[in-house]
Amino acid sequence: MKSLSSKNPFLKAGGGTPDIDFIHLLLLGSSGVGKSTAVFAIINYLYNQNPASKFIISEMKQSDYLFAEHLPNVYLGDRAILAIDVAFNEIELRKKNRGREKTPYYLVVEELTSLFELAGKSKKEYQEKIRVILYTGRAFNIKLLAVSQDLLASALGEGSARNQFSLVIALGSLRSSVTKGLFELEEGQELQKNLPKRFGYLQRFDDGSNVIKIKVKQVPDINLLKGRVLDILGKSANVVEAVDPDSL
Repeated sequence: MKSLSSKNPFLKAGGGTPDIDFIHLLLLGSSGVGKSTAVFAIINYLYNQNPASKFIISEMKQSDYLFAEHLPNVYLGDRAILAIDVAFNEIELRKKNRGREKTPYYLVVEELTSLFELAGKSKKEYQEKIRVILYTGRAFNIKLLAVSQDLLASALGEGSARNQFSLVIALGSLRSSVTKGLFELEEGQELQKNLPKRFGYLQRFDDGSNVIKIKVKQVPDINLLKGRVLDILGKSANVVEAVDPDSL
């Protein structure tokens, strides 16, 4: 019988595993490089590190998380923007009630840049909410896992919000302009541009670590992994209490 690993889903090139504990994580990569599988594996890993963790999913394209669309903490399509409200409102609740349990909350957002466009006239409002999560999430144990094909600095509004990501991972082929904007490279350092599927680079920004080359571990049974993620998200379903306006 196949078993599902609860260990770190990444390997360092040359051996060992990278530290993927994070305050906020930015995961970039073009279509088909293994982002979705990596995120599923990260969710499984984080939950096994702390089973009290809660997850809120935002996916505008209605593809990867259709298997969990019946859950109240999974926001798909036109509702995807509401997941930001859940995390933001939970911060407000924790601000107002110091005794409120500060279990880890992870807001997982697919294609953040495109999601802001979905907000229409409310775009600036939701950009500001994401900025609040980025800047104050550490204090309230609320963390953002942003997944995108690209994330322009302008997508997060003015200022240094993009710099609040403590961990950045880029998978697959990388343009020089992207890597220079993402990573802090040593003088003269060049990253391989045409990486195969499941390979990429990782850098921590909270401890001054250098860029390292990584590989996403092979998942022997994606359906088994999805089943595990479905179970984890089901246990997080009570996060919707945070959007009740009467509780604010």
